[in-house]
Amino acid sequence: MAGSGPGEKQLCWVFFGDKGREDAYPDYDPRALSRREKAGAGLGYGDLPVSRDYIRRLKGSGARVRAVSRWLNAASVEADASQISALAGMPAVTRLEPVAVYRRPSGYRELTEVSTKEIPP
Repeated sequence: MAGSGPGEKQLCWVFFGDKGREDAYPDYDPRALSRREKAGAGLGYGDLPVSRDYIRRLKGSGARVRAVSRWLNAASVEADASQISALAGMPAVTRLEPVAVYRRPSGYRELTEVSTKEIPP
């Protein structure tokens, strides 16, 4: 991920190839599973959490974990270039992507008043 100087922090998503060890999954409440089954929404891959071990490894690299998404199977981190290089080399990591940043267009004006006049047909 280019575009920053040494030591400058960057925001990126770290994507994982799997959810970790099967035995690391939490035990789901049988009643909750039953309710989901009745609703036709059984437990899916996206419902399983990101591996706690993977998150510990991210933190151990010195990166600051900002958010974790079980649906993306990824974590958003703030890290410098050397930390990002270390993250890219982790066996469980499949790819890194910069966090998209929205910039308000120049010339944008804040709406301060709303007209309640009726628009003619």
